[in-house]
Amino acid sequence: MRSLKAPIGAALRNARIALPARRGPAARATAPLAVAGFFTTASGIGEAARRSADALEGLGLAPVRLDISEALNQRDLAGAPIAALPAGRTGALLLHANAPETAPALLAAGMTRGRGWRVIGCWNWELEAPPPDWPRAQRFLTEVFASSHFTAAALAPHLSIPVRVAPIPVAAPARIEAPAPVEAQRAHGDFLCVVFADGRSSLARKNPAAAIRAFRLAFGDRPGRRLIVKTRNLAGSAQADDLRAAADGSAAIRFFDGTITEAERWALIKAADAVISLHRSEGFGLTLAEAMAIGKPTIATAWSANLDFMTEENSLLVPCTLVPVKDPGGPYEGLPGRWAEPDTGAAAAMLRQLAEHPARAREIGEKARTTIARTLTPEAHAAAFLKGR
Repeated sequence: MRSLKAPIGAALRNARIALPARRGPAARATAPLAVAGFFTTASGIGEAARRSADALEGLGLAPVRLDISEALNQRDLAGAPIAALPAGRTGALLLHANAPETAPALLAAGMTRGRGWRVIGCWNWELEAPPPDWPRAQRFLTEVFASSHFTAAALAPHLSIPVRVAPIPVAAPARIEAPAPVEAQRAHGDFLCVVFADGRSSLARKNPAAAIRAFRLAFGDRPGRRLIVKTRNLAGSAQADDLRAAADGSAAIRFFDGTITEAERWALIKAADAVISLHRSEGFGLTLAEAMAIGKPTIATAWSANLDFMTEENSLLVPCTLVPVKDPGGPYEGLPGRWAEPDTGAAAAMLRQLAEHPARAREIGEKARTTIARTLTPEAHAAAFLKGR
């Protein structure tokens, strides 16, 4: 998320947007329904908008999709411009954009004065409290949806409008046909692990360097043990150099930077034997949920939003200590609060366990698949929207 700390005062002062209807029929409207978001942006918040619209459509709610990617200079996927806000003084709009983008996103979506719609802000946040200026954006919203209980607990004490939990729906594709990237090709008997990170989402928070350290501690340069570090928005940066330094030239660790399609991401997850995330905090944990949805064992820090769907039975949870937030040069720098410091030694032991006991790994993966199929459903996502009527 590019503008977590962007000032929003000017956008709020200049916005010519209808304030939402906080009472009466419009505040409970479910139709016409529109979902606005970064539909042509390869980010977590873009994926949340796509999955939200798919889920609501699958339940027969017929949402119109409004793409705000280009208007907010975040388009990096192919796709035609999508729809326009339906006419009418009342309706419901789910806006998948955080507080700093709320005013410009509503303008881009066509929510001008004269419309008294039910406007729901779908916010994502990774610390225990939001930035101090975020509550100012609630003036344009009827309510806020958070994708996890962790995020809802962070937001609710600072907002005067309802905050509801609407988990991102995650379903395994019927078939995964895209070829895995060449980096994922391997010999029979190899153990392949993948870690994902986006430079725009703070490498300090995603913490892929810890996954690299845990992998090296677990296996050194042992043949048949491999780690793929899948990143985006890092090419040619000092951050990329730092990650490569953590690998210390190990031939077992491959780096793969760039934007890939959803189908290619599923193919990479399918090719892996495990997905690891030694994050310091998560607002949801989408890649972990995706891996679990197709029965892959996951190793993750035992802190924050991923604990909504990860347990000791369906995952390997890494113990951690809570430390003050430090994000030099990143979007969380200067914000108060805590996040996790995972135990890389414990993570290394978990990696060895999965590599040396494939039957145990399959057992964990099957429990994970069952959990995701039961909990991160379209119905669970839509429940917050329908309950708000």
